[in-house]
Amino acid sequence: TDVEGSGVVVRISDSKAPVQQDTPSSSYIVHDSDLRDIVNELSTAGAEAVSINGERIISISSIRCVGNTVLINNKRCAPPFEIKAIGDSATLEAGLNIREGIVDVLKLYKIEVNVTKMSKIVIEKYAGTINFKYAGTLTK
Repeated sequence: TDVEGSGVVVRISDSKAPVQQDTPSSSYIVHDSDLRDIVNELSTAGAEAVSINGERIISISSIRCVGNTVLINNKRCAPPFEIKAIGDSATLEAGLNIREGIVDVLKLYKIEVNVTKMSKIVIEKYAGTINFKYAGTLTK
């Protein structure tokens, strides 16, 4: 279902800085692993609902790289990414801003990361379908 509450919005974009000779150019772009790391950190900090570019993240969600785009729930997404998380905004923000955590690592490569606390965030329901092949309803 659609949900609303307080939390954080994380905006993340590829670096606009010139590539340094001793650093691979791929270090300056947002990868699927970066998005997974942010989602995992938010979950660890108590996020109750998360979305990336409007795609609700649930237990069967996938975040993976395909060419120069990222697939989220099999939908192509490209930077800038907007990650919304509902939960205690101070705790979520602190979880992302841990010293030498994911935000610090991304900022080393001048990847643009902005974390904003919000009093009201709306995260829409998962739009896909869930088909269970092996799991069924428990009968008593």
